[in-house]
Amino acid sequence: MGKIRKKWSDEELKKALADVRSGKSVNGISKSSGIPKSTLIAKWKGYRPIGKRSGPPTVLSTEEEAIIVRWMLYLSQRGFPVTKTQLLYNVGYLIKKLGRKTPFTDGLPGRHWCEAFLRRHPNISSRIAQNLPKSRASVTEDILRNWFKEVEQHLAEKQLIDIDGARIFNCDESAFYLCPKGERVLVRKGDKAIYNFTQNDEKECLTVLFMTNASGTLAPPMIVFPYKRIPYSVSQSVPIDWGVGNSENGWMTAETFYKYMSNIFEPWLTAQNIERPVILYVDGHSSYMTLPTAEFCMDHQIELIALFPNATHLIQPLNVALFRTLKSSWKDCIHDWRVQNQRKLRREDFGPLLKVAIECIELPRVMSNGFRKCGLFPFSADALQYNQLLQKTKNDKTTLVTSRPEQNAENHLLFFESNIEKNLLDKFRRANETGTYSGNIEDLGLFFFWQKILKLSSNNFNKF
Repeated sequence: MGKIRKKWSDEELKKALADVRSGKSVNGISKSSGIPKSTLIAKWKGYRPIGKRSGPPTVLSTEEEAIIVRWMLYLSQRGFPVTKTQLLYNVGYLIKKLGRKTPFTDGLPGRHWCEAFLRRHPNISSRIAQNLPKSRASVTEDILRNWFKEVEQHLAEKQLIDIDGARIFNCDESAFYLCPKGERVLVRKGDKAIYNFTQNDEKECLTVLFMTNASGTLAPPMIVFPYKRIPYSVSQSVPIDWGVGNSENGWMTAETFYKYMSNIFEPWLTAQNIERPVILYVDGHSSYMTLPTAEFCMDHQIELIALFPNATHLIQPLNVALFRTLKSSWKDCIHDWRVQNQRKLRREDFGPLLKVAIECIELPRVMSNGFRKCGLFPFSADALQYNQLLQKTKNDKTTLVTSRPEQNAENHLLFFESNIEKNLLDKFRRANETGTYSGNIEDLGLFFFWQKILKLSSNNFNKF
């Protein structure tokens, strides 16, 4: 049976040493504090400095681990759950940033390092454990009202309760199809079906990140293109001041989000002379809250607040007010463009056309109503339409409709990949990297399903 080591904090050790120096019995202090006599003597005589543990040195110094701890506490206090996967990726990022040769396989710590780190920081360990049930909680009126109460308390501590709407922001991403589904057409019974033939792939879409404040001012959006290197013609086609991002599959990643915050949003805040700090409400499921992003926001007075998970249909202004209206405008613009051009809609056409669709919307009215309806400006839990959480059953019994619990995408991805043939998985990965699927048509649906799980997982952290 191995030796059982008791834990004590540096504060407890310092108190015990103070008692020793005051002349109290070392044996008595050892029994009352649980700190071994040999340890007390070694620390008292200076053989081992306080804060220095026995055993091999840790990969990160005490100061460097404090950076990770500060990041985790910063996000936890603002409602962002930090998973163990996020922790490991961000430790890998920090080692890379420090220019240090990584001792870890594939550049990421393993389970044993993670367990040791959490033992060294029990307050962090408990917070990770608490994040899981919160992120999976069903949405009820009581839970949402409690969320509003917690956010209000946090904003009051930061003196951000009664600030102007121009300083309150919401950001989210949405996909826009280059070939949106055609509208239904009424025909006489028996007539042939009417088809709208286009030259675009019906599944091709581009991701766009939007940022707007409660006054209805739209910060420059960012379009994410599925390229390793964006062609000059595509980058030049994007409206001036808009952001241009890229990833292998065209999805928003932690890296592209950081680039947007540092290269587009923060300079825009400065150019617009918007007073700091500002509040930024972000999807509570967001996996973009990496160490560099959190540090950047802290340094530039951008106060991040996580929206309650599974409730963005009620408390996310962009979802509630803008996206449906904008996509309707986008569909109309696509229709008019096709009538005038009679050719395939290219990626070079996307940015200018989306700009036209946005200009067709009365943003100040739409977004001010959206923030008000979501209770974010003015800040009020009473503004929400809680009846949307309720639904009548066929038996006319009122039951609670809960959002689907957040799935552990990482575990689902591992399970999925372990149950398909390796050569098929290799084909999927190559197709995902190149953007071109050349496999069997009967596997196409499976490929799209695998891509969806991949997107939901935390694998985008390896971009940092």
